[in-house]
Amino acid sequence: MTCLRMIAILPVLLLAACASTDMTGYEKFYKADKDVAGSAVGTQPAAPARIQESLDVNKDSQRLRAKGYAVLGESEFIGPLEGDEGILKQAQKVHATLVLKSVQFYKTQPKFKKVYQSDDGITYIPEVAPREEQAASADGADAAAEAAADEPRYVTEDLYLHKVVFLAGGA
Repeated sequence: MTCLRMIAILPVLLLAACASTDMTGYEKFYKADKDVAGSAVGTQPAAPARIQESLDVNKDSQRLRAKGYAVLGESEFIGPLEGDEGILKQAQKVHATLVLKSVQFYKTQPKFKKVYQSDDGITYIPEVAPREEQAASADGADAAAEAAADEPRYVTEDLYLHKVVFLAGGA
C-alpha cells in the first residue's frame, strides 16, 4: 500500500519540479521593499515597464525616490545572462512602471552537467566538450596542440551579477 501511494505521488512531484524551473532569477530572488510590503502600490500599468540600464541601481533608485517613484522591491543574484523577458514578467507581477537594471560580468567557471548523490555527499561532474569539437580545435595545429587535444576540454559558462530595482509611480 505504501508503494502505491509513493507511485501515485511521484508524477505530482515531477510536475512540480518541472514547473519551478520556469522561474527566472528575477522572480526567484525578488525581495519586496519593507516600506511597501503588504500594501497596494497602484494598479496594473497600461503599458509594460520601461527598463533603464544603470551603473549604480542604489544611487539611481534614491534619485528616483526624490522624483516621486516608490521602490517596490529588488532582485539580486549571480547566474548566466537572462533576457529582459524575465524582468518584464516580474515587473508586471509587482505592477512596476520602471525598472533599473545592472548586469556585470562576475566570473567564468566550469559548467557542471551531472550530479551524483551517495552516502558520502554530492559529487558534481564538469561537462566535457564532445570529441568532435575537441578534434576540430586541433585541426591544422602542430604536434603539441594535437597532444593537448587528447586532454578533455571542459565547457565553461560565464556568470553575471544581476541587480534590478522595480519602481512605480513618478512625476
